Amino acid sequence: MNSGNFHPAIEFILNFANEFSDSYLYAYIIQIMLIGYMHKCAGSGRYWKIIFTGSIFGMFGATIEHLGTAWIKTIDKNQSKAYCCYLLAEIGWIITEFSIPYLNLIKLKVLTQSKIVKTVNWVIGFLFILFGLCRFYIGYLRLINKTLYNIKIYHLHGIAFGIIAIADGLLSILIFIELNKSAKRIKEKYGETFNLLNSFKKSSLFILFVVDLMSVILAILSIIIDVTIFGRSVNKLIKPFHALKSNFLLILAVDSFIFKMRASIDGST
Repeated sequence: MNSGNFHPAIEFILNFANEFSDSYLYAYIIQIMLIGYMHKCAGSGRYWKIIFTGSIFGMFGATIEHLGTAWIKTIDKNQSKAYCCYLLAEIGWIITEFSIPYLNLIKLKVLTQSKIVKTVNWVIGFLFILFGLCRFYIGYLRLINKTLYNIKIYHLHGIAFGIIAIADGLLSILIFIELNKSAKRIKEKYGETFNLLNSFKKSSLFILFVVDLMSVILAILSIIIDVTIFGRSVNKLIKPFHALKSNFLLILAVDSFIFKMRASIDGST
């Protein structure tokens, strides 16, 4: 609420500047800056376009949400229409969160063109609709309840994270199966030993697996949050996992950037 010491516009700017103490806002802004730079220097193709687009919408969601929070702090929170920002921010959260399953889907399509890919496309599309509805409902509850978080909103976050975990998990399993098939074909054709586990650890698939794991952990922790002492403790435990997950597009971008640089160096020697 406006303290009366400054003009409301100045108070709003100061409140928004103070929002940068929240790592979620800073993380998405530094993410788009670094991904944009890497995309310009070495990024090309559909994979990089999705990473870049996802990071843009991540910054959009974070900025709109924190603008809303700054607006609420500037005026009477009970009369504020600023909560509409929370609903609008869901557009950014939906696209940036679901960009990772879509990256997984691209990797699967590179590995195989079998009939199962068409079925998987439909499944992922259905999960995207469920995820979008869940996220918009979160935004709606924030709007009508005039709060960023409550127990019901946390539980809905758990469902949303669970949907992401299902989408990522399904695609990761299929990717691993296709990699295993490729390893067997290499062994049969060339008689070479292909260490699938070592290759998995060194590839971006391992990072995607970690993302899947984070989604599962966040889903479980968000669902068991309640008003008890244990539930409030779980709320604190969520923070590092959520903060880490907010920068996974940046991690994937760095991984892809390093891979491309190594390929360029190897090709020039």
